[in-house]
Amino acid sequence: MADKKRSKSKPVAKPATPLAPGSKPANRVISAPQQSKTPIFVTAGVVVLALIVLIIVLSSGGSDKTAASSTTLGAGAETTVVDTMTSIPAATFDAVASTKAASVFKKITSDAITADGKPEVLYIGGEFCPFCAIQRWSMVAALSRFGTFTGIGLTRSAANDGNIATLTFRNTKFTSQYLTFTPVENVDVNHNVIQTPTDAQQKLWLAINGRASYPFIDVGGKYAISSTDNYNILSKLSQTEIAVNAADPTTPIGKSILSSANQFSAVICSITNNQPSSVCDSAGVKAEIANLPTK
Repeated sequence: MADKKRSKSKPVAKPATPLAPGSKPANRVISAPQQSKTPIFVTAGVVVLALIVLIIVLSSGGSDKTAASSTTLGAGAETTVVDTMTSIPAATFDAVASTKAASVFKKITSDAITADGKPEVLYIGGEFCPFCAIQRWSMVAALSRFGTFTGIGLTRSAANDGNIATLTFRNTKFTSQYLTFTPVENVDVNHNVIQTPTDAQQKLWLAINGRASYPFIDVGGKYAISSTDNYNILSKLSQTEIAVNAADPTTPIGKSILSSANQFSAVICSITNNQPSSVCDSAGVKAEIANLPTK
């Protein structure tokens, strides 16, 4: 079932002035620390207790792992996950019936967007964002039917935003004879700006969405994302577990991600003149075309 909410938690548009390295975006509210009024002897007792707990944890070999902010989590795992998501057989996509009561895309009236002489798919997201986290899985599966990815990394959404295992487009390149894919990972898991939209991209982002919210996807000026799947279905899973499930049309995760990939493929076909026919004439994509809004 589509999650009608979009990620509004601390959205970041292009900064009005350059941010200092390591600084937070202007609309990232950080409360100033309050001056402690705790008596000194109480504070000392707390410190001693904390040291005892730390010694116990270290001696037992335990550790508290938080969400990774790196774009890579090990070459072996990364290769396995990416290979799985970029080589899903056509029959697997066709094995999934539409699971969406309505399209996650909306029809837009806008000038066509192109890049390198081809229709363009523009994506603006944030690595902290859980809605982006689930959306990237179906995007990678769908776009891999039209071209070839390099540089896909692994990351997780922010710990306080679902801690969802996902992929990242931070260092991605995409090659296709049919379209150009332009990804902008605006901020990292800690809300630091890492890639800034151009003036034209930001103008489009605000004009279509009305605000800087994540994720933003414009498919050739014809369709834009209006909602995403429910990211909670991916909770507490690793990238490897998600990829294995996503490539299996009999699992709930597979049904959701593959159906979303078919729907994303359907809107892409609308800007590539239904090419390649092996994708655009497939049963799974045709089933999703019926869900696409016409106005």
